[in-house]
Parts: sequence; C-alpha cells; structure tokens
Amino acid sequence: MRTSQTFVNWFSIIYFAIALATLIFLWFYTPVVNSLFSNLLEFAFNAVYIVGAAILWPGYWLAVLCFGL
Repeated sequence: MRTSQTFVNWFSIIYFAIALATLIFLWFYTPVVNSLFSNLLEFAFNAVYIVGAAILWPGYWLAVLCFGL
C-alpha cells in the first residue's frame, strides 16, 4: 500500500513548520542557542559579503582599466 503524494506533501510542510517553530522558540528562550545562532548568522552574512567582494572586485578593476571609470 502506497502513501499518497498529497499526504507526503502536507506531512512534510507540517514537519518543517514544527521544526521551524522549535528553532525560533529555542532561539528566543535559550541564551546559549541565541548566542550561537546569532554568531552563525553574522558569520554567514560576513561570508556572503566576502564572497561577493571576491567576485565583484576583479570585475570592478577590469572595468576601471577598460573604461577609465
């Protein structure tokens, strides 16, 4: 007997919502988790900025060399 795709979809959505609610609850009410997740979030944003700068920086200087901006 197979499980219907509709049931799997709804179960996955509800499971994800519960996991997200648990994460938010722990983030707000547990100081250690709050500190850890905040630091990880800041680290992730810093990594995005570093990767973005590493990608855009050579292009910027290439544009300066080519177009004299």
